[in-house]
Amino acid sequence: MRLYEKFFPHTPPVEQQLAQSRRIILAEEAIAGTIFSLGIGNFLVGYLTWMGASPAFSALVGALPMLGCILQAVSPFLFERLRYRKLCIVLVCLGFRFSMGLAAFVPLLFSHSASRQTAVFLLYFFACMCAGFVTPGLNQWILSIAPQESRGNFFAKKNILNSIVNASVMFLMGRQLDYFIGQGQPQTGYFIVYGTILLLTFLDIALLSHVWETPSQKVLNIRPQDFLRPFRDCKFRSVILFDTLWFIAGNFSSVFLPVYLLRGLGLSHSYISVMTILASVTGIFCNWVWGRMADRRGWRSVLTAASALSCCGYMGWFLITPTAALFAAPVLQCIATAGSSASSLATLNMEYASCPEEGKTVYLGAVAVVSNLMGYMATLAASGIQSTLEHSIGTERSISVLFAISAAGMLACLWHARKNLPKI
Repeated sequence: MRLYEKFFPHTPPVEQQLAQSRRIILAEEAIAGTIFSLGIGNFLVGYLTWMGASPAFSALVGALPMLGCILQAVSPFLFERLRYRKLCIVLVCLGFRFSMGLAAFVPLLFSHSASRQTAVFLLYFFACMCAGFVTPGLNQWILSIAPQESRGNFFAKKNILNSIVNASVMFLMGRQLDYFIGQGQPQTGYFIVYGTILLLTFLDIALLSHVWETPSQKVLNIRPQDFLRPFRDCKFRSVILFDTLWFIAGNFSSVFLPVYLLRGLGLSHSYISVMTILASVTGIFCNWVWGRMADRRGWRSVLTAASALSCCGYMGWFLITPTAALFAAPVLQCIATAGSSASSLATLNMEYASCPEEGKTVYLGAVAVVSNLMGYMATLAASGIQSTLEHSIGTERSISVLFAISAAGMLACLWHARKNLPKI
């Protein structure tokens, strides 16, 4: 009966229970962010490279989260019909995190390089489909729990804790992975990385199960044509356009960054982990700044700052050389973190504040589908360009060209944010 009450409470949660849920969410989101960082990034690139994958294939696997976001167009038809959404969200989150961790066993089940790469791709494909499906419901759940009067401060705290836990775990995993690679046992190092994902998955699901849910006050019968409502909303169209520009510009080259750090600049997993720690310290400071700026000046100001910083960061990756990488790469990583922390704080809150009170998951799902689909198409285009240029100018320079194109795209985001986004 007590377990039933966790997922189907007879009465709405009181303020004390919501306050407890906010504290749990801070810890749960830090663990969830760490799972994602362990599964997507330089560890995934190293794992696939060890299996014999090309840079283009590694980038396409790393971009699968964007492809999974297409299902955000489907999930509102389920979530808006449910009065209690918690059980569905928890189960799908389990499928997402657990299937990613199962990549640990791929080398034990398959001996051929192509079979291993295919197995990892399929596991990540399923994981990212689950992640995309659950995102609108999970985001609305978290936003409904966040304090209305100080939402910027709450999300700043969430991102700060996420940065601390993420950097600590990434550093430990990077150190042990470089040790085993040095010992000629990379498979052991990667097994520990993905085994850690499995352990964190069970902890994450346990925490998520203890977060209280405010039952939906009005169950909506969402129809397929309702998906077009966000595009007819003049106020919301500018938000959709900004998110689309942002995803096209950023994901055109960002999925190639781990490949660039490992194979182009020759940095080790440990050094990349140290860069992550330095960037996390920058992110902690910046999150306080962005949270205070959002509460005082609005989310549009934060997005303008994010676009400007990201533009500088991508141009820096284009100009960097391997000889200067040890000194310049951490600086560029800090700039990138400052820009991404501003974006992650502002985009979701801008979307949420621009939505009508009813059918928010439809609006959030629509903008996610369009922006992520265009972002994934940009990744496909970038993979084709990189594969073509690699034969003539090499891996390093072929990827750096993509960063220059992204910098130009961020200039477009900056212009759009200043001219067209609503003040919220």
